[in-house]
Amino acid sequence: VLQPAHALSVQLPPGESTAAGIELRAQLSELGALGDSAGASASGKAGRRCSGKGVRGCSCAVLSLMLFPIGMCIVIVHILTHVGTQRFLDMDDSESRAYTDWNLTIETLMFNTWWPGCGLVMNMSEFEAGCSEPCYSADLMLEMQTFNRANPGMVVNFSSREVEGIPTAKLAAWWLPPPPHARDRRWWGWLPALWNAPPPVVVLQHGFMRNSNYYTQQMAAFMLRRMGFGVLVNNFRDHGYSDDSGTGTYQWGDAYPFDLLGAWDYAVSDPDGKLAGARRPAHVGLMGFSKGAFMAINAFGLEPRVPGVWADAPPFTPQVVFKHGAEEMMSVVGLRPIAPLVLDNVWDNIVDRAAERGISLNRHLPQSTLPLGNNTRRPIHINANEDDDVVPIREMESLLVFLQGLEEKYNTTSWRTSGTCHGRSHCVDHLTHHDEYDKRLCGFWSHVFGVGAEDRCSRK
Repeated sequence: VLQPAHALSVQLPPGESTAAGIELRAQLSELGALGDSAGASASGKAGRRCSGKGVRGCSCAVLSLMLFPIGMCIVIVHILTHVGTQRFLDMDDSESRAYTDWNLTIETLMFNTWWPGCGLVMNMSEFEAGCSEPCYSADLMLEMQTFNRANPGMVVNFSSREVEGIPTAKLAAWWLPPPPHARDRRWWGWLPALWNAPPPVVVLQHGFMRNSNYYTQQMAAFMLRRMGFGVLVNNFRDHGYSDDSGTGTYQWGDAYPFDLLGAWDYAVSDPDGKLAGARRPAHVGLMGFSKGAFMAINAFGLEPRVPGVWADAPPFTPQVVFKHGAEEMMSVVGLRPIAPLVLDNVWDNIVDRAAERGISLNRHLPQSTLPLGNNTRRPIHINANEDDDVVPIREMESLLVFLQGLEEKYNTTSWRTSGTCHGRSHCVDHLTHHDEYDKRLCGFWSHVFGVGAEDRCSRK
């Protein structure tokens, strides 16, 4: 998603402020200066022509002044299409495969990834020095380190779900089991014969230009495992440890829902015997952040056996998020007033460029997938931050309005937050509101899976 230019140096991890984002600012700045210069020049010429050549001269000058803005808009559309294609479509391995050294373990991973306020952390002493405060505490990070050391995980491989018209891809994900004592816990509502069955699993999906190893997913996985749930942290094709699909394109609503459903299928069937055994579909849920939340909602509509979904800061449509980022970038150089005149054309161009690569960005949208669900009132939770400058809060509002017309299909809950974490406002609620987030998350999944919440959701 195109980021506000003023945030590039403080809001993004290293590598995310790509040349594309910087190029847009530079080109639009140059264009803004050109517009000021050309406008002044045209105004001066108009004055001279009117004074020297009468009505005909004035007519030519007025026509020039009328045509100049049209030409400027065409140039701006061209620039935004070029940079938008780079930022929104073209894969960048420095971001989508960042922090994915194959030698990392789940314990060492937290010291080889980027954290808000701290940057790329190498050891616990950096947290203890206070770099994370006041957003999240060093004590929390020490608890996470201790937990991950005692409960190792592994990278597993599987295929995306096979579906006509979508190439199948080989994917990879972190399998992160709950503590051994949690696996033996007697789940309320289960038959006695199932007391020793595998614990429920949440399939966790990363967002745009992310992968399984970013801090957002790692913190959420720790929280879920601490509650006694297994977690499968999936990577989209071309991301993280997953294989290269050969498209070189961020696919949005095209193939990604079936990457997530491939991970869900794997968690249900456990064909390799690495996930503690096969489990009932009703015991495997979906959770996602940002674009991953968008995909989780789409997959939820496409697969009626998924029992519940937790969506953190989901876009309602890719178009709105793209336009929001582009507007913020244009505002830096004083061109935001013309955004309504150009951005629809820019988006159409980007959709067309994706189609030329065989990708349909809008193949699966919540508007088309959610109505497919059965009338079983499956739980869906949505939370978003009022201060989010990447996915605006109105995206959650639009999704909630849409879900009001599907009350027979879904039982919807939502949570509206605010605040930032060291300049970040997107997908940071589980850091900035950690205890409340933990409580709500545990209550939601305990309800979805029909398991006792009293012990697992009470933290001292």
